[in-house]
Amino acid sequence: MMKRHGCIFRWLGAGLLLGVLAAACPAAEDGAAAAGGDARRIIRLINQNEELSAELGKLRGQLDELLNSIDKTRKQQREMYQTLNARIDRMERDRKSSASEDDLVRSLKARVQQLEDTVTALRAAMAGANGDNSDMDPAYRSYSAGLEAIRNGEYQVAVAAFRKFLEERPNDAEYAPEAQYWLGEALFRQKQYAPAIEAQRSLLAAHPDSARKPDALLVIGNAELGLGNVDLARHAWQTLIQDHPDSEAAGKARKRLERIN
Repeated sequence: MMKRHGCIFRWLGAGLLLGVLAAACPAAEDGAAAAGGDARRIIRLINQNEELSAELGKLRGQLDELLNSIDKTRKQQREMYQTLNARIDRMERDRKSSASEDDLVRSLKARVQQLEDTVTALRAAMAGANGDNSDMDPAYRSYSAGLEAIRNGEYQVAVAAFRKFLEERPNDAEYAPEAQYWLGEALFRQKQYAPAIEAQRSLLAAHPDSARKPDALLVIGNAELGLGNVDLARHAWQTLIQDHPDSEAAGKARKRLERIN
């Protein structure tokens, strides 16, 4: 940069010197005018460079704002799905503990209505934060479509959506473990027990530290029991209780062990 400015100053000095010579010697007037024109062009180039640098700074600021908006939207999505999963688990507990079938039906209807209201509110919040999601990465649209299909009981659609996401984003540290888990869950709900076990074991192998590990072990045990492999089911649940004793999945595993022992 200093070298560049030195060149500029030399040009300006040359222009000034030629101007002085032109005043003293009319014969040098044409040469001085040419040097002065070069100096003006260099000054214009310097001004243009400064304008481009300012515009680049604005573009960087806009990029930072866009990245922050994407992170905020992903966080809202995770919170939404965690809320839905928690409500579904509560519905299952209420179903098992209810003594009256009529009371159970009324309770489930109320829960479903609450769940629908929550989904509507969360979707509205996401739309306000992120605007139209038509520009969302197609892979993440597949992930979202898979979750929507799970909620609607469209398990074949969910399987296809999660497999597509995993093909396109197999190394996504945040969403790949979730997609792998829900793939196994969707297969299990279709009573495809062997593929469900394979999907969950793939999750444990590829993401051994995933927060979904307790849930994956629970599904593996359930699927093994569905295949009639009582000892393998017992082993999966015992491993779950041993490795994650305080998890919600461990509580479910203890109840299942009581039934088969």
